[in-house]
Amino acid sequence: MTNRHYCLLVSVCCFVLTISVKIIRRNNQLSDDISNIIYGSSPSLLFIVGLIFLIPVFKKNPDNSYFWKSATLMTTGALFYELEQSWTSRTFDIIDFLATLLGLVLVYLISLVWDFKVH
Repeated sequence: MTNRHYCLLVSVCCFVLTISVKIIRRNNQLSDDISNIIYGSSPSLLFIVGLIFLIPVFKKNPDNSYFWKSATLMTTGALFYELEQSWTSRTFDIIDFLATLLGLVLVYLISLVWDFKVH
């Protein structure tokens, strides 16, 4: 398998987990505050990780500069979405904001451990 295939596999797994966590949280009333925080914020983290790992799938042979600029722009867009919830009818949650940032950091750490090369 090439890096593109691994990236696609990671993205699909993240998106499936995101939907699964949302369904589990919707169907179960969680009494534990820690579980509620984890189930509430993990979709933000999983979504941004899955989205970033799609970059090498759709852009053939991106260099590292292109990859990290795109990853930063995607994360910035997700952060703006989290912020806009504070002035729309939705509720702003700082934990979701931090989970989105943590997703970018997680991708960076994975790239170091996995010896992730996008070119």
